[in-house]
Amino acid sequence: MKVILLIFALMFHNLTQTPDKEVLSLRKLFEESAVSSSSANNFYQQTRKFNDQSVATFIGFKAMSELMMCNHVFSPLSKLSYFNTGKKLLETAIQKDPKNVELRYFRFSTQSNVPAILNYSSNINEDKLILMNYIKNNSSSADKDLYQRIKSYMLKSSYCSATEKQQLSTT
Repeated sequence: MKVILLIFALMFHNLTQTPDKEVLSLRKLFEESAVSSSSANNFYQQTRKFNDQSVATFIGFKAMSELMMCNHVFSPLSKLSYFNTGKKLLETAIQKDPKNVELRYFRFSTQSNVPAILNYSSNINEDKLILMNYIKNNSSSADKDLYQRIKSYMLKSSYCSATEKQQLSTT
């Protein structure tokens, strides 16, 4: 029994501390999807294998692939369909793992960029606080890639004040 617990502990530690190649690849595609239709399509295809039973982070990536497709389709109905699917998946992922900072980053970046008419901005301040605390308290985090992505995004965000950006710069 102790051996099984040790194996699960090591697997969980590795999953939460050091991103594997798939996570790094998905992060890269997520970032590229903002400006590239082909990257958005690739990102969408890569995440189709994930479902409600997947690890919350992977559900989050699937949600973001849906949301990124909104930028690359013409039809307003298609945009709305991708948006609603992505939003639902993202909220499901956060419900599954509310302390997952990557999911909070996904929601913050989404809510800080969607049009106000979609009425999806109620968690901006909550998520910003979580992300600010993450940057402040995890400068030596094993997941340097995630740390740098969040910090870079926050430094550019119009939802962070000059004082907050100064605090981020000194960490």
